[in-house]
Amino acid sequence: MHIRRMRIARMFSALSLGLQLTVYVGIAGKTAIAGDICTAVAEEAAEREQIPPRILIALTRAETARVGQPWPWALNIAGEGHWPDSRAEAEHLMETAIARGERSIDVGCFQLNIRWHAQAFTSLKEMFDPLENARYAARFLRELNVELGSWPAAISAYHSRTPELGEAYLTRFYRHYHSVDAGNSAPPRPESTHPPVRPQPAPLLAGRAALITVSGPVSRAPGSLIPIRETEEM
Repeated sequence: MHIRRMRIARMFSALSLGLQLTVYVGIAGKTAIAGDICTAVAEEAAEREQIPPRILIALTRAETARVGQPWPWALNIAGEGHWPDSRAEAEHLMETAIARGERSIDVGCFQLNIRWHAQAFTSLKEMFDPLENARYAARFLRELNVELGSWPAAISAYHSRTPELGEAYLTRFYRHYHSVDAGNSAPPRPESTHPPVRPQPAPLLAGRAALITVSGPVSRAPGSLIPIRETEEM
């Protein structure tokens, strides 16, 4: 546990000190740093919620994969995927989208929908924090597992409770799952040690300077950055 926390700290240090510099050395460098962050927080959240880490690593890849790696600043705005180079750029895109009336926005390593999950965070900025994003996603996935009785069912419902959409998503998830090193993937205990997550619409979302009213019909589950119709390997 201590080693994993140290790894997460190093990842965030590398991001804060080096991500802007890697803009000038091409996409490969940026992807390596950002991808490591999503993977590290997935491992920490998996240990915290006693979920096989392979599941959460595959899930963040399925949600936000960019050149084969997950992307912590990813956004899905009204069905359109965005991979900003920095957190500041991502937050600006999100704030601009909200200001123009967009109501369906998914953010971060695990693509949490701001309409249905923002009330669990103190602000939208906290929702974008990779570790907080991962911890919430892990709790939510674990609650789905308890409710539905299996990890495949939970993973399908994480994307959508519509059976056809959930099954299609599960197929994509397995492509990423099989590419993840098995590592420590022993089945977890069935009970969660944390309070249940109950997504509800968030009528008020806390921004930096003001409360932003969000309303309108949107998905009840975290979305995926990459449209489900895409069938090519990622």
